[in-house]
Amino acid sequence: MQNLIPLSFLDEAKSTEISHLSSEDLRSLMERLNEMAERLKKRKTLLEDGLNLKFSQTAQDKLKLDGRDTGTIRFDDGAYTIVAEMPKKVLWDQEKLEIIIDKIPAGERKHYVKATYAIDERKYLSWPDDLRKFFDEARSVHLGKPKFQIIDGGDDQ
Repeated sequence: MQNLIPLSFLDEAKSTEISHLSSEDLRSLMERLNEMAERLKKRKTLLEDGLNLKFSQTAQDKLKLDGRDTGTIRFDDGAYTIVAEMPKKVLWDQEKLEIIIDKIPAGERKHYVKATYAIDERKYLSWPDDLRKFFDEARSVHLGKPKFQIIDGGDDQ
């Protein structure tokens, strides 16, 4: 039986200490944390669904009485006060929005609309070189957050 490093080790450990662990120990810690995170995510989702079923209708009714559809509302449930946040989520039809924005004079658009352009990286990479070169001055590549896996199959087997 392998001697597992307890997860509580991570509560006090420094990054340098962790970096000196064996790949086997790191893999063990990763697997156990991932398993715990997955269980926690399921539990949290289940709890949030239950809270939604229990309090959502009351919150919506209280908001309606207050003349609102969204926002934060407080109400009592026995000895407890429930603070319900019923956020607004706005979605814009992109095609219709583009047509409307095109009707605003070009010099005035920036006063009313914030536009962000994006290019799908896979499409960019498939473009002909001359088209890519045209866009290159507007493109920069940055390193995202690294992720690591530790799998069987090293040289020591």
